[in-house]
Amino acid sequence: MSDPIQFVTLQVAMTELGVTDQSDFVRTAQRHGCLLKRGGITRINLPELKRLIDQDFVTAQEQIANRREAPNTAGKQIGLVRARLAQYPKRLTQKAAKIAAAEKSVKDAKDRYTRTKAEAEVAKLKGEFNNLKAGQQRDEQLLDELLNGIEPENNG
Repeated sequence: MSDPIQFVTLQVAMTELGVTDQSDFVRTAQRHGCLLKRGGITRINLPELKRLIDQDFVTAQEQIANRREAPNTAGKQIGLVRARLAQYPKRLTQKAAKIAAAEKSVKDAKDRYTRTKAEAEVAKLKGEFNNLKAGQQRDEQLLDELLNGIEPENNG
């Protein structure tokens, strides 16, 4: 602490800092450890609170500046797309095996109810398989765009 401890009442601190929302101000003072409550009286270490609030603003401005200065590279995105592409063959194989098992259960169905239920499962699995293939094609296209330096289209 650069300043000595100077506790002032809550109202004095609020007027000096120009604060209008008392509950938010109390939470901020409490979060920074500058609040003292004794016997229904609330006091605030004003110099320390001012210093910490100013420090918060400086930190927030630095974060905004750093965010703006960060290069707009697609390196992380390329890695994520490549990781997803590496998973597609295994996922497609597993889905095809589930479809084959479901189609076998349609053939082996003993009654109409189980056959209808199995056919619905086959239709659902085929839809999921098609979605996986479409996702693989989208990711391949996105990877090509990223590698060629083309700004990827945002379809979502």
